[in-house]
Amino acid sequence: MNFYKYQCCGNDFIITEEHISNPEIIQRLCDRRYGIGADGLIFVKSEHEDGFRLFFYNKDGSTDTLCGNGSLCSVDYAVRFLNVEKNNFIASDGNHQFVKNHDDSYQISLNNTAKPYEILFNSADKRAALNENISKGFFVNTGSPHFVIFVEDVQKVDVKTLGRYFRYNINKLEGGCNVDFVTILDSNTLQIKTFERGVEGETLSCGTGSVASAITYAEMYNKDLNHVTINNNGGQHLVSFYRENDFYEDIKLQAKPEFVFKGEVSLV
Repeated sequence: MNFYKYQCCGNDFIITEEHISNPEIIQRLCDRRYGIGADGLIFVKSEHEDGFRLFFYNKDGSTDTLCGNGSLCSVDYAVRFLNVEKNNFIASDGNHQFVKNHDDSYQISLNNTAKPYEILFNSADKRAALNENISKGFFVNTGSPHFVIFVEDVQKVDVKTLGRYFRYNINKLEGGCNVDFVTILDSNTLQIKTFERGVEGETLSCGTGSVASAITYAEMYNKDLNHVTINNNGGQHLVSFYRENDFYEDIKLQAKPEFVFKGEVSLV
């Protein structure tokens, strides 16, 4: 299989034009010791009428909903190697548009999102989060389900332990959720860490998590805000949006994807 390795804000992916859907093969390819190594695998298919289509798989072989960083990487791949001319792509949640900026970063559109809603911790949740002195979080779906928790210092949070707990205990009937821990740095800048389902651990950044955190911050703390800078340990996202009644619209996610290397790998 021919493949291209990409990363965006430290979130890395294998991109190929060969549709691999076997979970065991995907797990092996994404393994950082026995395979290529990645947080996920993306199959990109050129479609002249719609720009291109992408199919995203988590590193555990499961299919997920929208992947923000993966979409940004796929856009660069499609423009650079498939000569896609239409600024449009189709992901699991429908149509998206993209724009390339002068600094080689990209901006992609996300679908309208219902405003976040508050979830108060029960007694078991409070025991799990005792060391963080937190008592609630906010659920929002930005193409992928996220549970956003505001903390005093995100760098001190045990993301692995606390993230895994809420990943399985929130949105249970729909397979759980991603968990974002957020610290407010100033009026329009956040620092976040994300525990991602499918990766089952912390990633250096999460595109839909940045959007979820930005929207939740705006909803709960500053309803007049329409743009937020998100600092991840792996890089920076820019998020913009507009609020219309109970929905967030015209959502844009911006960052700079990087082509790392290409190669071929045996699937046998």
